[in-house]
This record gives sequence, structure tokens and C-alpha cells, in this order.
Amino acid sequence: MLTLIRRWLKAGVLMPDGAMEAVESGTPQGGSISVLLSNVYLHYVLDLWIEKKMRKQLEGEAHWVRYLDGTPVQA
Repeated sequence: MLTLIRRWLKAGVLMPDGAMEAVESGTPQGGSISVLLSNVYLHYVLDLWIEKKMRKQLEGEAHWVRYLDGTPVQA
């Protein structure tokens, strides 16, 4: 999986004129890999923090929903 992600990040960006532009760092804006990586990151940072820290402080039920684009919404 990591090999695929590395290849995806180094693949470059196809410009409107048909030229291929190398990517120095980061993910292309609007690229589908950025959605995947943000959700992997948010799972380990945000979701686990909510489960391990916040739920202990809450009374009753609490639900946390995160959309595919990474946007968190408390329900």
C-alpha cells in the first residue's frame, strides 16, 4: 500500500496543455489521493482522540460523523 501511495504522489500533474509537471511535495489540489490520505490521518489523530479522550468526559450518547472529504460533523 505504501508503495502505491508513493507512486501516486510522485506521478506528477497533467496540465491543460498536455504537458506533464513534476510534483515536488504534497498532493495535487483536488486529487483523489488527498482525500484518502486525509482520512487515514484523521482516523489516527481525530477519531482515536475522540474515542480515547472525549468520550470519557461526555455524559450520555455522543456520535461523531466524518464525511469522505474529511469534514467532521458532530451529530
